[in-house]
Amino acid sequence: MKLYKFSVVFLFYGVGIFSSANGQAIQLTPDGTDFEPLPQHATIAKAVANMVAGYHYKKTKIDDSLSTKIFDNYLERLDKTRTLFLASDVKELEKYRLKMDDALLSGDLLPAFEVYKIYAKRLNERVDYVLKTLQTAQNLSSADVFDFTREQLPWFSSVSQQQAYWNKKVRYDLILLRANKKTEKEAQDILIRQYQKLEKRLENLKSENAFEQFMNAFIATIDPHSLYLSPKNTDEFNIKMNKSLVGVGLELTLQNEYPTITSVISGGPSEKSNQVVINDRILAIAEGEKGEFENVAGWDLDEVIQKIRGTAGSIIRLRLLPAGATIAARAKEVSLTRDKIVLEDQKVKSEVKTVKQGDREQKIGVITIPNFYFDANAFNKGDKNYASTSLDVRKALESFRNQGVAGVMIDLRNNPGGSMKEGIDLAGLFITYGPVVQLRDAENKVTVHSDTDSSIVYDGPLTVLINRLSASSSEIFAAAMQDYGRAVIIGEQSYGKGTAQNTYALNQVIQQPDKNYGQFNMTFAKFYRIDGSSTQNRGVNPDVSFPSAGMLYVGESTLKNALPYDEIAKASFSPVSQMKGINTLLEKDHEERMQANPEFLALKEGIEKFKEANAKKSLVLDLKKYEAMQGEQERRDLKRINEHRALQGLKPVTSIEGVTKSKVDYIKDESLQVTAELVNNQHK
Repeated sequence: MKLYKFSVVFLFYGVGIFSSANGQAIQLTPDGTDFEPLPQHATIAKAVANMVAGYHYKKTKIDDSLSTKIFDNYLERLDKTRTLFLASDVKELEKYRLKMDDALLSGDLLPAFEVYKIYAKRLNERVDYVLKTLQTAQNLSSADVFDFTREQLPWFSSVSQQQAYWNKKVRYDLILLRANKKTEKEAQDILIRQYQKLEKRLENLKSENAFEQFMNAFIATIDPHSLYLSPKNTDEFNIKMNKSLVGVGLELTLQNEYPTITSVISGGPSEKSNQVVINDRILAIAEGEKGEFENVAGWDLDEVIQKIRGTAGSIIRLRLLPAGATIAARAKEVSLTRDKIVLEDQKVKSEVKTVKQGDREQKIGVITIPNFYFDANAFNKGDKNYASTSLDVRKALESFRNQGVAGVMIDLRNNPGGSMKEGIDLAGLFITYGPVVQLRDAENKVTVHSDTDSSIVYDGPLTVLINRLSASSSEIFAAAMQDYGRAVIIGEQSYGKGTAQNTYALNQVIQQPDKNYGQFNMTFAKFYRIDGSSTQNRGVNPDVSFPSAGMLYVGESTLKNALPYDEIAKASFSPVSQMKGINTLLEKDHEERMQANPEFLALKEGIEKFKEANAKKSLVLDLKKYEAMQGEQERRDLKRINEHRALQGLKPVTSIEGVTKSKVDYIKDESLQVTAELVNNQHK
């Protein structure tokens, strides 16, 4: 089988909005009565199955052993919280457990669609039940306990058990609305309209949804970054890769059924608002200045993303649960104007900071890299001004020479990756020549990618700042600088995405170019550091570290079926220096500064509160108790906010509403202190 790629540029985005769905796919169903596999589905299924078996990095055999994993994963994707299928449904569906592999290889997809039909039937029944329940007043003063998540619990054994859960869910949603200043009638009407909208969605969705869910249930058993995209979602993916999204500049994951912000994109409306931060959770979304909020808890991630996108210039309002707050905290409402998220907003930025340490001052050049971009089309046409991360960094470094810069810090926080070429070329600015990264493919062939230019643009003191959302090409660069002893790595353990994907147009693979069969993003290789270790799962560990909450729910190691860490032979290279001694000193002094800085003590406290909030899995369904919890949470938040404002010399506020996040970047400031200390020590 000949494989045709969309592009020769490898896809190394580590944290993206097109990851496979992790939540209950509550919006992706037809009514379950009149849909069947489409003619092209058999062709696509067989083609993708053959690609996985023959060309994927793992070269997985498609047999009964894999079939049972596909079956379990399929049920989990459709009903992660185990609130739709009954135990009797699952027992009946067991007859298909060893049929999933046959469905893929033969193209007979009826078993997969039969599973989906039962799921669709149960979802429609639950929507009907909720709408009937909402016709009467609900008891919001009870001792009943609602469990947010049921992933580890068994499926319900009876309809009555299932209905009891959904009754509690209705009351939980009503309590949240009432606590956000809605009357009893307003809350009930809002919830009715939300489920009526869901009911209409169920009538309009087609067999393509069932097929895409099944195919990705199969693919996700191999690894979390390979993905089948239907023709519709292929268009969405290509929009993302072309950097022409119209939205608010957020990247999301699902956490306990809530869409949770993992990245605020540089230059986007959310960043510019100064009101949205990483770890905020989205409770509801409203369209326009006066549109009604729609609760998004339990939605599939793709549905949330589609809801957030819209026409440039239009207004969207988000109801957010603040980062680190418990479910009892009062939500904040943020109004944002959608705009085009373009490459220009995500280009390299540079500045010079004067850092005082003791009686000495040092000028430190700071280069912020939001992603690794490379305009292959312009490059191939011979355009000397093609967009390139490494070229822009080169210009920044050259400008630093005239400004008396004594040290440089590269900020890669929240950088999801991009072009591998640019990661290699960036490393080449700081070393003479030599290997930068190793790539092993499905045939176990190892290719060493090197910097071949013997010139160095900057050879002075260097630090690299990373966090849990630094992935792929960010990790390639940071790991190379660490292995060469060229830089001190500061921050958090990075994401740990050490795999590479190619994009395949399925109409080309199947050799029917006039058709639109969507595309398949397939993992074909793994990265390895030049010391032979992998960044996969483990990422890059910093030499000087900050406390982190990101490890709780973000990163390759948190993903199901992530490829394992392993090692290969090291490449031939010579470190330019041994940093162990200086790194030990820098870490020691860094820890002393953090212990003496109230902001970092508050950071640690915030992380502990975040862990506490994240661990909470249930709520007593009593509105008055909830409002009391909410009031106490607000008092604690207000106290913390005013303590921070006092440290900045600002006046206290009397309410948390309308308070924007601090513009002081304490992580960056302390990293500059580390960089200045490195300069002082290297100049001794």
